Amino acid sequence: MKITTLMLALFAAMIAASFVTYGNGQAAQETRTKLVRFPPNPTRSDVAKRVPDWMGFVNLGKCEQPGDSKYHDGVEWGNQGPTYGGGVGLFAGTWRSVGSPYKVFSGDKWETILVSDAVRDRFGITAWGAHACFHA
Repeated sequence: MKITTLMLALFAAMIAASFVTYGNGQAAQETRTKLVRFPPNPTRSDVAKRVPDWMGFVNLGKCEQPGDSKYHDGVEWGNQGPTYGGGVGLFAGTWRSVGSPYKVFSGDKWETILVSDAVRDRFGITAWGAHACFHA
């Protein structure tokens, strides 16, 4: 009997955990798991399926972590700044807080965009000081 009660409590906790509050304050059911949200070795195709407005993060990166012509898209995706980095100017703790399995500031454009999308879902686009630069 105790095991059944414990299993029901665990199941109820899992259901409750599947709901998240987004930056705009609305509750929405989280349908993407970490494995779906953060595929290994993501490609442009993976990102385009999950983040239709992914170019907005490239534009954000041009404001947050601009690079010169030697950098892909004019963004220094591998910036290892003392506080912020990763092409879009994320704090390392924020990168980890969304459950990313990727190395912090890996330099991979597609990983950075997937992590940035998770940050946007959790905190809203105003998590970035240069959020006005976000446009797809």
